[in-house]
Amino acid sequence: MVTGVMAVIAFSGVLSIRDYWAVWPVQPDVRAVYRSDLADVAHWLDARADDTPVVIASANPHDLDPYIFDFELRRPRPVKWVDRAYGIIFPPGRALYISPTSTPFAPELQRFLGDAPTASGDSFIVYESDALPLAPEVALTVPVRFGSRLDLTGYQIEPSALKPGEWVRVWTHWRTVDDTHGEQWPAAVFAHMLDAQGQYVAGRDLLAVPTAGWRTGDVWVQFQNFQVPASTPPGTYPIEIGLYDRAAQSVQRWRLPDGSDRLLLSPVEIK
Repeated sequence: MVTGVMAVIAFSGVLSIRDYWAVWPVQPDVRAVYRSDLADVAHWLDARADDTPVVIASANPHDLDPYIFDFELRRPRPVKWVDRAYGIIFPPGRALYISPTSTPFAPELQRFLGDAPTASGDSFIVYESDALPLAPEVALTVPVRFGSRLDLTGYQIEPSALKPGEWVRVWTHWRTVDDTHGEQWPAAVFAHMLDAQGQYVAGRDLLAVPTAGWRTGDVWVQFQNFQVPASTPPGTYPIEIGLYDRAAQSVQRWRLPDGSDRLLLSPVEIK
């Protein structure tokens, strides 16, 4: 569409430069590229007088979207970003959860927020809540600490029995115990299915809640889904989880208090 508008100006002479600047910014594909919905969210927040913490669903929570948003925001306020497809964070107390139309919360995460938004604009929906995530299937009575920064408080694996070629989903529940002071780290959570020899079979590595938004007392949830290879023989396969630094030349996993670099969860059964 952008090239089409330029062509009209260059070859037909139908539009003047003034007309071009009136037409170009309102094109849907242009607005999508420049994340106009984030600009709308920033303007809506600027009109509010309170400093309620904000959580925004994003497709690029680690880099691009926060910079676009900060450029538009006139009054600084606490904002946390999440990968709209895989994670959600809950600050202590009440917070605004904003779901832009171009990057809405996935249905798996929407259930934490309920069905009734408290506000909306032309390009976003707002949920205001002080709810905490639903309890995991396996709640750890003693949280497991990773790298002195995070406590794993529970997890859930669904389904626990499946066939080759099917997908498994690993939910992990975390609590931040040490503030990152806004630093963005290239960290990732890994969730791997292993065979009887401890070798990798399938998995996914990601961080759905960027470290720049971690504050002491925050709780957050993410899930990783992956497909079991069709050639996987029947048997019992443990799931390992942990964190590591993506930027390191060699994998630097976060350590647990006992010196290990991973935690084994309940296994899955391949039928």
